[in-house]
Amino acid sequence: MSSANEKIASLLDKEIIKIIHLNGNFLIFEPASIVNCMKINIHVDLIGPCPRLLVSEKTGLPGLLTPYQASILLQSPNVKVFNGKEEVDSEQLVDFEDKFYLQLERDVKKSHLEIAASYGQDVDISAALEKFTELAQCDRRWRVNFLDHGALTKTNDGSKCSTMPEIKGLDALKDKCHRYLWQCGYYLTSGMKYGCDWLAYEHPPDLVHAKYIVSVLDVDKKLQSRVNERVYLDLTLRTVFLA
Repeated sequence: MSSANEKIASLLDKEIIKIIHLNGNFLIFEPASIVNCMKINIHVDLIGPCPRLLVSEKTGLPGLLTPYQASILLQSPNVKVFNGKEEVDSEQLVDFEDKFYLQLERDVKKSHLEIAASYGQDVDISAALEKFTELAQCDRRWRVNFLDHGALTKTNDGSKCSTMPEIKGLDALKDKCHRYLWQCGYYLTSGMKYGCDWLAYEHPPDLVHAKYIVSVLDVDKKLQSRVNERVYLDLTLRTVFLA
């Protein structure tokens, strides 16, 4: 664990990754935290809809960490974890949502003003933001559905997380494999579409194709005949970790 923390600290210096633990999921809302994950060879899948494009196939924030990624990050001093409560009173939830949407609207307005200024328009960003007022709920342009299921409560001290992902059995062996490949510098993404555990990339997945297809197998369990017949061929294409 200390070697993982040392790697994260050396690559991030004093930069922070902020994670929200909500309803058993480890979510990242901040673009800066997504970028910081990429700096330490962790590719975070985005699961939210793009603003104003709810029916689009494109995805946006938040990012969802896998249990294996979370187990690497959660003990690092460079990571701050915000814990959610599954049951909250309506007043607390409404207050949280109002603050969230207010900040979202404000950030979007600021971005629009900065774009206008970059095209030479005469805009006073500071003055415009001082006059900014929250839109009525019926006029809001944004909707984040999972906010209805919990609320942000507090952050830990960065040294530990109150709720670690539950990883046992073969998953515990996969966790060790995932951690080893990550320590070697690979970016790992889900291999579900390819019938394996992960795709391993030598560089950011947006820039290159996967170098390896990775499967973790338990040799104490009899392999299905169909898989067994293909193992030799698969070895030419994938790395098989035998537990």
